[in-house]
Amino acid sequence: MCVVGYEGDIFALSARCPHAGGDLSLGWCKNQKLICPVHRYSYDLHSGKGSEGQNDYIDTFPVKIQHNGIYIGISSFWDKLKQALK
Repeated sequence: MCVVGYEGDIFALSARCPHAGGDLSLGWCKNQKLICPVHRYSYDLHSGKGSEGQNDYIDTFPVKIQHNGIYIGISSFWDKLKQALK
């Protein structure tokens, strides 16, 4: 998981680029996108959707900031399966 602070917001996304397996925590943010350091593929910080022409995405996770910490929601495989079957 890659936790990113960008323009005052906190985002949690997958830490591996689906294109070449690059470590996204070594990347940077520009124009609301996380840029992979390997081949410069980019992913929307809000949705995880790859830029036009990439046809891929990375997982995103909900972030909740409270007075005692930052909480990241992680769904299990079964949670995702139940959601897909609705």
